[in-house]
Amino acid sequence: MTSQTIRELYLSPNGDRWTLRRNSAGAFAVCHQPNPSSGGRASETELTNFLSQSSRGPEYEALLRALSDLGMHGREPSAVAELTAECVDYLSRALGQAVARCWSQLGQDAQHDLFEAAVESEGEKIRQQLAIFLHGKHDRTVDAVHAQATLEPDSLGG
Repeated sequence: MTSQTIRELYLSPNGDRWTLRRNSAGAFAVCHQPNPSSGGRASETELTNFLSQSSRGPEYEALLRALSDLGMHGREPSAVAELTAECVDYLSRALGQAVARCWSQLGQDAQHDLFEAAVESEGEKIRQQLAIFLHGKHDRTVDAVHAQATLEPDSLGG
């Protein structure tokens, strides 16, 4: 089983190691190397099989981060085909949450393009609800709400 390591994924506290590799057939695979004291044998699981397993341990999360970091969808069309629908949904949610957290730091053009892409993806029915949601994620909006909630000395009846 000749394979080429692409990236180290995770080293567990007990010494088990997971790596992302290309196997001899050129397919992506996750290799698990147990710690030496366990006496276990190394195993290799094709990427699609690994992603479809129900276990969502830290090695699974590390693989998702690695796939995202490597940007495989742009250079490796076959890698995206290997992702399960559940994995694509998970990655899409993670990206959406990251965009929402960073919303106020994005330029207006980027905000507009992302907003319109979301509406195009989900339909006009979300336009108003999304606008309200994102308005609440903007620093200027949040700061204004906090300022209004702060009682001024004159409003205390004095």
